Amino acid sequence: MPYPCMNGGDPMDGTIATASLHPEAFLVKDDKVVDSTHQEVSDEELVRRYLNGDVTAFEDLFRRYQRPLFGYIRQMVGNPSDAEDVYQETFLRAIKALPRYRHQDKFRAWLFRIARNMVIDRVRRRRDQLSYEGGDDDTLSLKDSLACDRPGPDQATIHQELGLRIWQEVERLPESQREVFLLRYKSGMSFKEIATLQKSPLNTVLGRMHYAVLKLRSALGPDIPEMPNAMKGD
Repeated sequence: MPYPCMNGGDPMDGTIATASLHPEAFLVKDDKVVDSTHQEVSDEELVRRYLNGDVTAFEDLFRRYQRPLFGYIRQMVGNPSDAEDVYQETFLRAIKALPRYRHQDKFRAWLFRIARNMVIDRVRRRRDQLSYEGGDDDTLSLKDSLACDRPGPDQATIHQELGLRIWQEVERLPESQREVFLLRYKSGMSFKEIATLQKSPLNTVLGRMHYAVLKLRSALGPDIPEMPNAMKGD
């Protein structure tokens, strides 16, 4: 199965492109999969096809979610090598678990829940290891991890607009607030989906987003664009 390389060739042509804080720049534009009538095929339909023996259906799902999923994992884990491992293991676990997938859950939320559990386990193990060894955490800062990317066209535009200052401030957010912010604007998830993922009440998730936006606006002042959909409880 192909996966993004952190140093060298990258099947996603430019790795995970970051974006400005403008909602339209942050929301993921999923790769379209259409049928013979040119109607977009839903995630659930692709899952059904895969379970009925169409292996290409999962390849379509993989292409659709490789960018938002890897972007989320990388920015939560920090360390590029760990992010690659978690990314691969997430898809492997998803393949094994697909026969138990229930359609009352959106596939996107289901997939990100697997990834989030993997992220939590990896971060916990890393902290335990560092505590035992008494070493320094060598996970890269968001600024450093972005510096090792091959710049793509989207990333070049971002650097021209706001540079890395915004991402330095995003990195300083408390983990729960940073996760809500990234899931909302990096992965395009609704607040209801995020609440399910975090196992938190919707109002709690909205509160985390509210405080994240306030902190970013306080730190960045006029540099931060307006975010009209930031608190829209969809």
